[in-house]
Amino acid sequence: MRKITEASESLTTSATNLLKITFCRTLIDVANVSFGHQSMSFRKGKVESSLLSFCKAEDSVAASWSRSASTITAAALSPIAESPRVLLCDARHLSTALNPDHYSCVISSPPYPNRMSYIRELRPYMYWLGYLQDKRTAGDMDWQAIGGTWGCATSNLTKWEPEREVKIAHDQFPSILQNIAKHSPLLSRYVHKYFYDMVIHCPKHAS
Repeated sequence: MRKITEASESLTTSATNLLKITFCRTLIDVANVSFGHQSMSFRKGKVESSLLSFCKAEDSVAASWSRSASTITAAALSPIAESPRVLLCDARHLSTALNPDHYSCVISSPPYPNRMSYIRELRPYMYWLGYLQDKRTAGDMDWQAIGGTWGCATSNLTKWEPEREVKIAHDQFPSILQNIAKHSPLLSRYVHKYFYDMVIHCPKHAS
């Protein structure tokens, strides 16, 4: 990544972005991690520490870089029927970026109701790509996400209260929260905030 950063001074932004994406894709391909579960984890097995294994690893990284570069370059050169637009806004308040009923379909990576943190899984890449500078920024970003509880987001959760009354479409929801709170008040707040945010995110489908 240091070499890419140095080269970026003489490259276009688009070229630099393609190199960064290739770098991240290569790491995903050759890292000793498993993506077979929603939470990234290390692969089981002993890692050899020898000059031979290092040379093999170096060849593997080079081959992976070549494959990733070819794939990403081909994708970048593919014609796009419509020019995409990227809108930065809170999914709970789409009206700040889109007119009401302006869209007919929403495809999302659903927030998981089990304390699944996107920031926890993605923060290495976000640091490498320059989106994050420190762990506080990562925690603040996770707090803005539905279901996020990494870093300072957990401490924020202990003080969270609903901003307004929102009906959760389940008659037993209050009693469920009470039962959870008997074992973990923090988890009870998490469940409450998760469904509170989801109702705001999908108001037409809440009932």
